[in-house]
Amino acid sequence: MKNQLKGILEEELKAIKALIDILEAQHELLVLQDVFKLEAITKDIDDCSRNLARAEGLRRSLTGKESIKKIVEEVDEKEITRIYDEMVKAINALVIQKETNELLIKQS
Repeated sequence: MKNQLKGILEEELKAIKALIDILEAQHELLVLQDVFKLEAITKDIDDCSRNLARAEGLRRSLTGKESIKKIVEEVDEKEITRIYDEMVKAINALVIQKETNELLIKQS
């Protein structure tokens, strides 16, 4: 289970980072008010969100209803803990970027 969990967490982290990159690109387009490119990037955001949801679904099918934080603590493996900690930081960055973009959209 440890190897499966590690692989799934790595995939989920990769999807989170990809979504952050796209949201940062969206932010730049919002600042530039490039409406045409903004419309095009929406598909990329949707695709990335689907990839993230798929990775999360894989993790949930492996872990069930158990909290991922609790599982990471119970597994007690440095690499899994590192990936999990990086995921938490990335999710926080993702939320901030998403909220910033939403604020810019409302101001437009």
